Amino acid sequence: MQVLDLVGFAAIDTDRPSSAAFLESHAVKAWPTFFVIDPGRDKVIGYWSGSASVRELRALIEESLGAMGQGQGQGARDEMSRAFAEAREAHAAGDVAKAAAHYEAAVKASAGAGASWPNRSAALLGGIQ
Repeated sequence: MQVLDLVGFAAIDTDRPSSAAFLESHAVKAWPTFFVIDPGRDKVIGYWSGSASVRELRALIEESLGAMGQGQGQGARDEMSRAFAEAREAHAAGDVAKAAAHYEAAVKASAGAGASWPNRSAALLGGIQ
């Protein structure tokens, strides 16, 4: 099964009154903002604010699925991906201090992977926001 077969995509028009309920629990501070939501728990398990490359979005989806135990490959099982997923969850919840600590842990854990880890730049940026 392909990774994209496991996810559904939805576009939310933030200007429409019908989107108010979603926006009450999922803050959008920049456009675009991408959320990966565990439908069973209505919990954000992946978060990306701003534009992203296809490689970055694919990594976000794969790591988020890994956090749910449904991903292919390593997913959130490795230290850097797990820390990054926890940072994204805290960031989406508005807990900036917790997010920064997890972004820092992800960057430290990614030292061996360097530029080959597609979320390194996002982790670096997330840690200084």
